[in-house]
Parts: sequence; C-alpha cells; structure tokens
Amino acid sequence: MKKSLFTVLMLAAGMAAAACLPVFAGEWKQDYVGCWYDNGNGTYPAGTWKWIDSDHNGVAERYYFDENGYCLKDGVTPDGCQVDCDGAWIQDGLVQIRYI
Repeated sequence: MKKSLFTVLMLAAGMAAAACLPVFAGEWKQDYVGCWYDNGNGTYPAGTWKWIDSDHNGVAERYYFDENGYCLKDGVTPDGCQVDCDGAWIQDGLVQIRYI
C-alpha cells in the first residue's frame, strides 16, 4: 500500500511540475504588409520554409517566409516551388502535407 501511494504521489508531483513549463504555441499574425508566423517564443521564421499545423489536427502544411518574415502567397518561391493563395506549398495543384 505504501509503495503504490508513493508512486501516485510521485506521478502527481511530476504532472504538477510539467504543468509549470512554458508552452510555446505559435500563431499566425497579420499587418498591413502581410502575414507572418509568430513561433510563440519571440521568434519568427525568415528566409526559410516551415511546416505549420495551424489547426492542430496533426497535419502540417509547408510555408515559405521571405527575409523579412512574411509568408509568400500565390506565387513562386526563390527555390522554384509554387505556393497557393494561402501560402501553402503545392505540387500539381495539391497542397503538400506532413503528418506530425
């Protein structure tokens, strides 16, 4: 009985400690220039691609961000990839995804 009570208390303590850790949840933001992705920790992607699961359904789309951090939409990226009107990478008209 003492052993199982100790185990339960240790698990509860571990869960309480984990709840105190900061969670960096990213979010899309927009201004008069365009939209960018706030990583949730004071940083944002710039001059790079990033896989983002915007709706937290376990499926991420890939977006290209210019040197200023803005998402490129409805065009061709510097490396020759096509992006749709939302900024998601497409091939043959289909949004490319990654399960995360």
